[in-house]
Amino acid sequence: MAIMYICIVYCITELSTAMPHAGGFYSFARTAFGPWGGFIIGVTDTIEYVLTPAVIVVGIGTYLQTLFPDIPVSFWWITAYTFSITLNILGTLLTLRVGLVLTLLAIGVLVLFYVGTLVTGAFQWDLLFNIPPDPGQTAALPYGWYGMFLAIPYAIWFFLAIEQVPLAAEEASNVRRDMPNALLTGMITLIILAIATLIINSGVGGGAAAIGASASPLIDGFRMFIDGDIPTVAVTVILLSGLTASFHTIVYAYGRVLFSMSRAGYYPRWISVTGSRTGTPHVALIVGGLLGLIAAWLIDTFETGSLGAILLNMAVFGAVISYIGVMASYIKIKRDRPQMKRPYRSPLGIHGAVVGIILAALALVATLAVPDYRPGIIGLIIILGLALLYFAAYSSQHLVAQAPEEQNALSLEQRVAALQTALDHEQIARSQAEQILHARADAVRAVLHDLNHTVQAVQAALDVWVMELQAAEADATMTTSGHTRLQAALNQQKNLLEEMRDAALLEGNALMLHPVPTNITELVQHVVEQMRPRYEIAECALNLRVSEGVPLAWCDPHRIRRVVFNVLDNALRYTSSCRDDGLVEVTLTYETQRVLCQVRDNGRGIAPDDLQRLGQKFTRLARGEHDTEGMGLGLNFCIGILRLSNGSLDLTSPGLGHGTTVLIRLPIPPIAVTMGSAKANDSDSPGADRQEGTVR
Repeated sequence: MAIMYICIVYCITELSTAMPHAGGFYSFARTAFGPWGGFIIGVTDTIEYVLTPAVIVVGIGTYLQTLFPDIPVSFWWITAYTFSITLNILGTLLTLRVGLVLTLLAIGVLVLFYVGTLVTGAFQWDLLFNIPPDPGQTAALPYGWYGMFLAIPYAIWFFLAIEQVPLAAEEASNVRRDMPNALLTGMITLIILAIATLIINSGVGGGAAAIGASASPLIDGFRMFIDGDIPTVAVTVILLSGLTASFHTIVYAYGRVLFSMSRAGYYPRWISVTGSRTGTPHVALIVGGLLGLIAAWLIDTFETGSLGAILLNMAVFGAVISYIGVMASYIKIKRDRPQMKRPYRSPLGIHGAVVGIILAALALVATLAVPDYRPGIIGLIIILGLALLYFAAYSSQHLVAQAPEEQNALSLEQRVAALQTALDHEQIARSQAEQILHARADAVRAVLHDLNHTVQAVQAALDVWVMELQAAEADATMTTSGHTRLQAALNQQKNLLEEMRDAALLEGNALMLHPVPTNITELVQHVVEQMRPRYEIAECALNLRVSEGVPLAWCDPHRIRRVVFNVLDNALRYTSSCRDDGLVEVTLTYETQRVLCQVRDNGRGIAPDDLQRLGQKFTRLARGEHDTEGMGLGLNFCIGILRLSNGSLDLTSPGLGHGTTVLIRLPIPPIAVTMGSAKANDSDSPGADRQEGTVR
């Protein structure tokens, strides 16, 4: 059970720093599982915190009556509740200070007991195992594993109500610092005191056999190392130190649970009324006290039976349900809200919560193991059923969205709903975009098919025209010149159609490249010589400078030739159209593992805003006010080809009127390919390309 509580404490430490609300467990479950989950956990918390002080106050009254036998025991119940409730109403700071003093007093009594027992030699290790074992059992487990299983609910009482600490989150001066310190320090303290008390108290006097049957084991333990009878007053003070500390702090706990759930509308709203000056939930404290007095009266009235143990078992049952709920809430919030700010993170994480849930489920079953205690569990289930009916019929329709717990949960639900709506819209938009892209691809293929037939018809007509001129013995110079110009124009159209086809394949991730070691120097020189006549007609200078020792490039030479051609064509367009002294300089160099081809012009230049758009499909810059030539596919095609070739294309310009620089980077061949190649392959033959490699 100590391991279970460690798992719980780490979970609620993380949750309480992320959601510092007075509702504690209820607020965590509300965030994770909605109003119904929050209500169930809140009700089980209320049962635990109302029943536990009722059981304690019966013990307080019983021992005070030994001092004052003429005073009715009910007087001490009312006095204890009145004292603790009054302190809580007067102020939270006063309540917590008194609780701290009482706790320190209780710890002091325990430490005194440990030291006195060990120093005087009253503790004997053998006494821990003096319970006569059942047949077939051992001294270590006299009642076997089933006996240990039956003891689980009582083990919980060593640590019960440590989980109330997050209820003070709204009062903490620095919740991110104070809450982890309080919970972890408190848990360590409880573990040390629980182990020490269990072992030392069971090893004195008559040992485990006698102490296990004692109604006041700690008092009997004191008697073992102090000569003579302890005065009755001293005995009572020793006993009351621990009982009062637990009673007072749990009264604070039930007040906070009733207040927070009433504030959110789960319980009647009038319960959450606070004092105008103190700000404390006095109505919730009084209501919880009245319920506790009724439970105490029932315990006292039926003391001859086992109602006291039944109520203890009911409190544990309610607590364990809330433990399972809060650790399940931790797991769900951890998964649903990974971006939530968590000033503290549990080192055990979700795995620790899973272990805690398994142990809590075991404890839940253990509360049902004793048949005499089951009527109490049945009564608790009836109470839960009535509470759920009330919630379904009334309070679920009257929740208060302004309550902190509700605001936190509702904001999450709203964000989740908004995210789901956005995802739905995104899926619809994506589906529509895919339909448009498919339709456009079909249209492009149809257009390309028709244009290809047209180009083939023009090519055939041109060839027939040339043959007819030659047959008519026309002027050979004029025939050759005309044929060259017309063939160049037709080749340009063929190139455009091929680019459109490759662009469509590139968009569908279906374009296949066939990289080979390529003499990039010869390739660039060849393209420059092809473009030079057009530059001369446009009266634009075209210069080529090649550094010495430029290595081979690893690329598809056919596609890279078109890339260089497109870059030079663009440079000519945007230089010759705006100045008479146009100049385009092509420089071929290299760096580590890369071949560099730079094309710099002194033409129109590019504005900074336009630089961001260039490279997108169907985007181009007009050369003049009425220019509409081109489809804006060339640069996008070049970027796609180079990206597929493990290269890149960078476009820079100082601004309008200051020219443009295009830098093409291509990788060099892999070492294995370079060593295995006798010479560079610059063939346009697809068959030759495919012999070296394929890239998709």
